[in-house]
Amino acid sequence: MKGVDMRDPLAHKTAAVLMLATVGVALGTLGTTAKPRSEAVAVNVVSRPECPMDSLDIVPKDSSPAGTPGQLPLSGPITNIPEFHDCQRFIRGKAYDSLYAIFAAFRLPWLNLFLDSMQLRDSIKRLPPGTPTRFVAVGAATVYSYGGTYKPLGIQPGFNCLYLYSPPQWRAKLVPSGPLNDKCDPVADIRNANGLDLDVHPSAIAGGLTAADYAPVARWDFAQGTQYISIKCGAAWCEIGPRGFTGSQRYAGASPKWDYTITGVPTPAELHRILSVKGWHDAQFLSTGTRPGPAWGTLIPHPRLGIFDAVAQFDNRWVQVAAAVVDRGSYKFGLSRRPTMIYLCRTNAAANGCPGVPPAAKPCPAEAGFLWWGKLESGAGRPPQYRCVTRRDHSGALIPPIPGVTRWRWKPHDEVIWMRCAFGCCELS
Repeated sequence: MKGVDMRDPLAHKTAAVLMLATVGVALGTLGTTAKPRSEAVAVNVVSRPECPMDSLDIVPKDSSPAGTPGQLPLSGPITNIPEFHDCQRFIRGKAYDSLYAIFAAFRLPWLNLFLDSMQLRDSIKRLPPGTPTRFVAVGAATVYSYGGTYKPLGIQPGFNCLYLYSPPQWRAKLVPSGPLNDKCDPVADIRNANGLDLDVHPSAIAGGLTAADYAPVARWDFAQGTQYISIKCGAAWCEIGPRGFTGSQRYAGASPKWDYTITGVPTPAELHRILSVKGWHDAQFLSTGTRPGPAWGTLIPHPRLGIFDAVAQFDNRWVQVAAAVVDRGSYKFGLSRRPTMIYLCRTNAAANGCPGVPPAAKPCPAEAGFLWWGKLESGAGRPPQYRCVTRRDHSGALIPPIPGVTRWRWKPHDEVIWMRCAFGCCELS
């Protein structure tokens, strides 16, 4: 087994989780093939944070003995943490299509270990004996379509399984599983998978980056009229789409002016990856309220966003967490080509201690007696804007550390902003 780079804080925190994940493999709990299984799952309509509407939202209840209600088998404990996943209405022409969600696998940070390690492969007792290495595939993500069909990626209504195999060049296949069957196998013989073969464009970014510098997340991306998948794949970033597709361009806008007073100076890798590696930042066409608009918006995390582990670090002071840029025109919050800097602050609900928040500002629901606020400082010199923030706490769950990433949250009438905030997720509306 390849070692974990303990010099990286994310790798250090996830080492124990990796050992637990490995134990699960050794016990032979993984599936055998990529064929949809016969048993169905109960479906409940509840609120999901990564998708925009409760009425369009489902949570599968895994009916297997080892399953956990409310968790997708591949995603496990990160199922409900939106920073790892993505959810959007796809763009067709100049209009929105159906809603599609992609959920990153829990083991995505160690995807290559499942294929590179003979010890792990041999422990998967249910795979056919002697399965050639080149046909051993790993479940990288679960795709859910809320009723739509997207032929370029082979997505059918309901659940679909994304498999990756044959590194380091990587190959991919998307396998429909059915409206009620969320059972994507963690490891499968790709020869038994009935789905669509997809092109994979892996990018290993120059500049001394390691596998830990690629965020373990899954995103939708868009270029030349085509939606496609963007996801971590070992020590690289993979763009996955239909045969002959071309991916979107890397961020080439203005560099944000970061404040390191609280965080300390970032390492060269931390500074390099947030602009060069997709997944840390997020970009998409922003909604006008009824259809996709012309503005391509990019959210960029502070290079040291991931170091904040305690909510008290945000108490009664503004902590710089991200920047937002649009490539043309303007958007809400006063966003423009000049980076708008985004800050978070937490304060006691009984006495607002976040400097500058107007007394008449309407707060979001309190979290354990505390309010969260966001401040946006326009790069165009406009007065600061203050918005309430909703935080969802994930500190009590055994999960990989939430990466220091940002992403847009698509909504029918506009976009809102997701970002990591300590062991939780903050939404700025």
